[in-house]
Amino acid sequence: MGSDFGTLDHSSGAIAASMHHMMAIDQVLTSAVLILAGLAAVVFVLEIVLKKSMFGKIGYGLMALAALSNFGELATRYSYMVKISPDYWPLSNLFESVMYIVVAIFAIYLVVDRMFKAPGFGLVSSFLVAIIIGLASLLPPRLKDAHPLVPSLQSYWLKVHVSLMLISYAAFFLSFVGAILYLFFHYRDRLIAPRAVGAMAAKGAKASVATLAMLDELTYRMVLLGFPLLAFGIILGGMWANHAWGTYWSWDPKETWSLITWLFYAAYLHVRLQREWRGTKAAWFAVLCFASLLVTYLGVNYLATGLHTYGKLF
Repeated sequence: MGSDFGTLDHSSGAIAASMHHMMAIDQVLTSAVLILAGLAAVVFVLEIVLKKSMFGKIGYGLMALAALSNFGELATRYSYMVKISPDYWPLSNLFESVMYIVVAIFAIYLVVDRMFKAPGFGLVSSFLVAIIIGLASLLPPRLKDAHPLVPSLQSYWLKVHVSLMLISYAAFFLSFVGAILYLFFHYRDRLIAPRAVGAMAAKGAKASVATLAMLDELTYRMVLLGFPLLAFGIILGGMWANHAWGTYWSWDPKETWSLITWLFYAAYLHVRLQREWRGTKAAWFAVLCFASLLVTYLGVNYLATGLHTYGKLF
């Protein structure tokens, strides 16, 4: 009996030591992501102010390093926690889901930036990501520290259903970035360009038609990427619900708002393709869609009560 207790104490101590080591590495990598994203934002500002493309390349490199650090943070959690809980996946709390979205944002950004080279895209993306990570770092331990998954989440469905949902959120985040950049340049031109003194000042204050068209297309392409991912995520969620609860749909707040968000983005694609909405109207609609997404992700999931409630912010 004494030997059994000794073994148990030794095992518990080893697990505690392993968790402590893992969280120390996790904090270092999370800080690295925050610092690299923040530095990228600063470098992108220098690119705009000094008009040197070299800074854009450096900023892109910093974003790539931030992506690697972000991936390393999630991989570290997984490598340690899977030894304790075989069904673990780094989606056990709000912090992990945020970092999951952010690494998807980095991955998509690194491809999209090469395709579009949209002015301000790197700056706004890196700045907002730095803010998101900074806020996530302030979460209480119960929503931040790695824990074994609750029984209802110990399923292979988690890896496919939630992963698809969060990757779609990342694509929609970048569509939001494209939309707010479009609106910024559009309203800047209306408010500042007419007041600019001299031909050179007016030219510098006015975004080109090509730039606005590029941002409009970028926003549309990101919605086009996120829309089917969200659809498949919802469908797989229904299949998981039927497996776990015996029903495909229960009008849970999370399910309902996911559907509402999908309908918003479906409406965006409809008015763009069928009614040829472009420019300002389409950009504002994309912002509205993203607002619905925020309600889906944070509002109903952590402030409401339902089958998808696994923790609350407050």
